[in-house]
Amino acid sequence: MTELTTMNTSLPENLGKLSTEDMMKLTGQLDHSTTKASVSRLAINHATEDYDGNVLPRGWFSLTTPPEGPVYGEKATIRVFMRTYSYFVWDNEAGAFSCQTVQAPSFSNDFYDTGGGLKCGKLDYNTIEALPKDSPEWAVQKSIKCSQNLYGLVSFENAVNKDGSKAVVKDVPCIWYAKGANFSPVADCLKSLSRQKQPMWLMNIGLASVKKKKGGNIYFHAELTPQKSVSWAEEDDAKMRSFMEYVKGYNDTVMKAYHSATDDKIQFDSVVNE
Repeated sequence: MTELTTMNTSLPENLGKLSTEDMMKLTGQLDHSTTKASVSRLAINHATEDYDGNVLPRGWFSLTTPPEGPVYGEKATIRVFMRTYSYFVWDNEAGAFSCQTVQAPSFSNDFYDTGGGLKCGKLDYNTIEALPKDSPEWAVQKSIKCSQNLYGLVSFENAVNKDGSKAVVKDVPCIWYAKGANFSPVADCLKSLSRQKQPMWLMNIGLASVKKKKGGNIYFHAELTPQKSVSWAEEDDAKMRSFMEYVKGYNDTVMKAYHSATDDKIQFDSVVNE
């Protein structure tokens, strides 16, 4: 079987010997195509209440750490260690992903998926735009989403638990799936840092939630503001390694499903062609 290459998750013994550009490529800040641990999940809360009837602060940031419940913060600060990209398809009826790809630091990578294909079948922009807008193919393409996955340390301002009691969130390892309305603000912020040759892992970025209305729908997206630079500490090596190990574990799971799906296709084709 041909060996498939996904994200290179190997890490040099001494990160200090890497150039800023190489470190940016390694962590996904700079797309070089053009130049099973648990991680808490960061998101913007859109719910007004939970299943227990607790009133929730809509538009605030939430941080969920399984099996614990979420904590909420009016504003947040994130220090991004890594960025990866991935594609996915969410099945609303099943309440689960029907397809997911590996995570990779650059769009030049191959995004193998759990269905035995690439990018969950996502076509290039021009091909999608040429499709009839009322066609099934158009609907399928629009259901395939791309996410920027940010791994880093997050802190909350005015943090509270779901019952309204005070909480503390300080430099908690997290992943933020920045997609939809959050995709462009994140991309623009990291692109700006790259133009300034400022490593994202040495910058605290402020997060504020912006309320928007489109038609009858109200939604929120993040506003990112670089705040102040920080120094790389010795313990940051372990944090970076843990994020890379998390991505490797995730990708290994996807690749296992990919190989299983491709093996099934090969067996099916061989039966059909007998």
